[in-house]
Parts: sequence; C-alpha cells; structure tokens
Amino acid sequence: MMVREERRRYLRAKLKWPVTVILSNVQVNGEIQNISQQGAYISFQETPPHKGSLRLVIRPPNREPLKVTAEVIWTIATSSGEGAATYGAGVYFEYISEEDSKFLHNLVREMEESDE
Repeated sequence: MMVREERRRYLRAKLKWPVTVILSNVQVNGEIQNISQQGAYISFQETPPHKGSLRLVIRPPNREPLKVTAEVIWTIATSSGEGAATYGAGVYFEYISEEDSKFLHNLVREMEESDE
C-alpha cells in the first residue's frame, strides 16, 4: 500500500467562509473549506478557474474581508451526495498582507489548541 506524503508546511483550519473569486471580468462565488497562512481549499457549485492567478475576497465573520492574490494549484470535481456535481480548488496565496497573514496564523493556532 502506498502512503501519500503530506507536503503542507502550515497547519490548516477547517471552517466555512464565503469567498468571491475574481478572474478578469468573471466572478465566481465559493466557500472556503480549510485555510492556512499560505493557501486554502475552496468548494464551488460551478466549475472553478483551472489555472492562473486570481483575486480572492474572503469574508470571515466579524472582520473586514481579506483580499488575497492566489494561484490555482489543482482542481477536482466531486459529488455532493445529492447527485449534483460540486468542484474544489486548492489555491496558494501569492500575496496576502502581513496583517491578514498574522490573523490567519493566530486563527489556525487557536483552532489547533482548541482541538487538543
């Protein structure tokens, strides 16, 4: 049996935050499923952008939105279990402000500590 090596350097927090993905003149709404200081997994009801650089507007509760430039690393088609197709994308943050990066670092650390 082959064991898949975990390549992530940063811990991730599982959560559900709305996000708008902006690519040129196209906007697609999705939901962050997990996030770290350096990237996120986003689920979509429609086909997500497959490649390239894009802008994200991430809306955590009780905070101003995070505005991030990201690169799509991979995409996947999944099923919601109710017959409808859903899609996912793993993104790497190319640019995130220092303040937003610290916010995510603290959030992930707090969530990790609360799981222990």
